[in-house]
Order: sequence, then C-alpha cells, then structure tokens
Amino acid sequence: MIAHNRFVEFRLSPVHGTGGFATCAIPAGTRLIEYVGEKIDKNESLRRCARNNSALFYLDETWDLDGNLESNPGRWLNHSCAPNCQPERIAGRIWIVAKRLIAAGEEITFNYMEQSGL
Repeated sequence: MIAHNRFVEFRLSPVHGTGGFATCAIPAGTRLIEYVGEKIDKNESLRRCARNNSALFYLDETWDLDGNLESNPGRWLNHSCAPNCQPERIAGRIWIVAKRLIAAGEEITFNYMEQSGL
C-alpha cells in the first residue's frame, strides 16, 4: 500500500500503473501533495535520465529534483495533456495544486511538461 493523505489515495490506474485519486471533492487552489526528492545537478540528472528515471523534476537552470524515492508518493501521479492539477513552487517547495474543482474519485493528473511556472 502506498502512503496517502486526506486528499489523495493511490491505487491501480486506468491511465497507467499506479495513480492518485481524489478521496473527496477538492476545490481549485488546494495543495494536494508535495513532490519531494533528492536535489541533484543537471549532469547527474542527465545520467539518471539515461537510466530511464522518469521521476526527475526541473527546479532551475542548475538543479533538478529526483523524486524516485520511497518517501515521494507524488511520483505515482500520472500525466495528462488536460490535467486537473499543476506543479507550483511555494516557499521553495514543489506542490501539486488543483487547477479546478476535482470530483471525489477522479484521478489526479498534471502535465509533466508544465514546469514553466516553477
């Protein structure tokens, strides 16, 4: 069982593998889950990317975040080109935030390429 919080539970997804699902109706602007990981430089990020690590997250021109850690359930959130969430940098941390009202039971998704607001 993957850890969850009051907004998100993790289970098999019809999109891909494991996904996060809303445990209740979630208003727009709600911080759902922090995307945590190891801060690594771009060279290390390229090495890990070459080893098929798909949990790398852009921080800035110098640093990335490797979220491929047991302590980061956010890595199980799936991609969508029409997502209901977006990543936001808040007080130096990366949060997955609801873009709109999310219905209870709806899969939580964000666009993996939508990191420009960080």
